[in-house]
This record gives sequence, C-alpha cells and structure tokens, in this order.
Amino acid sequence: MPQQAEDISVIHQKLADGTSFEQSTHGYFSTQIASQIKVAEVHGELKLALTEMSQLLRLQMQQLKKIKALLRYPMALLGLLLILFVALKIWVFPAIAGLTPNGAAKSNQSVPTVWVLFGLVPVIVLVWVMFELLKRLDYLAKLRLLCRIPLIGHVVERYYQYQLLVNVVIMLKSGLRLQEVLASSKQYASKSFLFELGTQITSQLEAGETLLTIIQQEPLVPNELGVFIQKGETGAKLNEDLLVFSKMIYRELVERIEQLIQLIQPIMFAVIGFFIVLTYLSLLIPMYQTVGGMNY
Repeated sequence: MPQQAEDISVIHQKLADGTSFEQSTHGYFSTQIASQIKVAEVHGELKLALTEMSQLLRLQMQQLKKIKALLRYPMALLGLLLILFVALKIWVFPAIAGLTPNGAAKSNQSVPTVWVLFGLVPVIVLVWVMFELLKRLDYLAKLRLLCRIPLIGHVVERYYQYQLLVNVVIMLKSGLRLQEVLASSKQYASKSFLFELGTQITSQLEAGETLLTIIQQEPLVPNELGVFIQKGETGAKLNEDLLVFSKMIYRELVERIEQLIQLIQPIMFAVIGFFIVLTYLSLLIPMYQTVGGMNY
C-alpha cells in the first residue's frame, strides 16, 4: 500500500539518521506498545520484544478477520429479519387491525410492546448498568472485572499475563531481579497496564507484603510465577523457564480464542431464533385479538 510504503520509508530514514527505534516509530503504535518498545530498546532486547509483540498483533488481526467472516451470515439474517418486521408493521398489521374497529388500537399497541419488553429494554438496561459500573472503576479493577466474565474472562487474563511475562523476560535478561522487574513502573507510559500493575506492586511491597503473596492474590499475574519463586530459580535459569512458559501461555491463548470464535455463530443464531419467535408473537397476537373482536 502506498501509505505503508511511505511510512516505512520515513522510519528507515530516521533510523539511518541515528534516531532510536522507539522515536523513529513514534505515533505508529499504541501508547502501551510504544512504551514496551522503549523499555526493550533500553535493555538491549528490541528483537525479542518486536518478535513477541508482532506475534500478538498478528494473532489479533487473524482472529478479528475470522470473527468478521463468521458474523457476516448471521448479521445478514438479522437484517432480513428487520426488513420482515418493518414490512409486517407497515402492511400486514394495519390490514389485520382494519378487519375490526375494536381490534385496531390493540393490535397497533401490542407489536411494539412485545418487542420492547422482551427484547430491547433488558439489553439497554444491562448495557447501561455495565457502562456505569466500568466508569467508576480504575484501570486494573476494570481488567479484573473482565477476567471474571464467563467465556471471555480467561482469555483476557491470559492475554495480559502474556504481555507481563514478555516484559519480565526482557528485563530479567538485563540483570534485574524478579522483584525489581515487577515493581518497575516508571519506565512505562502512564495509565498503561504495566504502569498501573507496577505501581500497585510497588505500593504492596512497601506496605510489607511478600512478592509471593502478591502474585497469588493478583489474577493479572500468573500463579505459575509463584512456583518459580518457590523453587528458588534466579538469573538465566529463571529467564529461560519464563520464556518457555510465555510460549505455553501464548498457545493456550490461541486455543481459547479459537474456542470462543466457534461459539459466535451458535450464539448469534440463538439470538436470531429469539427474535423470530418475537416476530411470530407480534403477528399472532393481533390476529388473536382481531378474531376475538369479531366474535364479540
């Protein structure tokens, strides 16, 4: 693509002029990724960081493409269902209501009532409650809440744990101890996951809590990290084991996402089936009222 080729040319020129990779790519990545690149460059592990982050970004793009493909058919069905409902509302329901004067008002009112009460209102209320709840929580609290949601919770948890492990591996290679790595937060962009987590861990350590206790209590930090600490692993051995473990988490993350994607179409078809039932009710209730009105 012309724009991408131009961007790459600009970055290449900046690198040729001696500008750091982090500064050369400023504005092309999200704040969180940019801060991770900066830390990796400082600690001399830019290649490892770029490899792991590109792998994660590639996964996101691939899964998003799959989700869009899976949603295409159900969304088309929902669109057709909406067109059907509009057609019923404009032509069929007035014709049924016109059969008897007494049934007209009832039939006109029953259709929106069924749809609103059994369809839209619960969804709107749920979305509003979730939105208001999330607004009141801080960054880490929002992530912890997401980790508790059925189906997607474990995926969210493993995604952020993988991010953390990649950065731990990078910084351990530079000679830092695990406690120093987990507590370091100033190197990352403020309001990012790693910044917020590092700030919290620093506060807990200063309050006298042990690192093992913090790991066991924090869902965004893998519990397996505590196992490595209990085994007394340090230095190159710890770094090697954590790198292998991060690969395992990545594979688990991919498998979990694939499982979720396979659930998308069944859930969408269940929703479509629900609205088909509502459509039938919207059609049958006015007819029943009309027949009842004609009997009287």
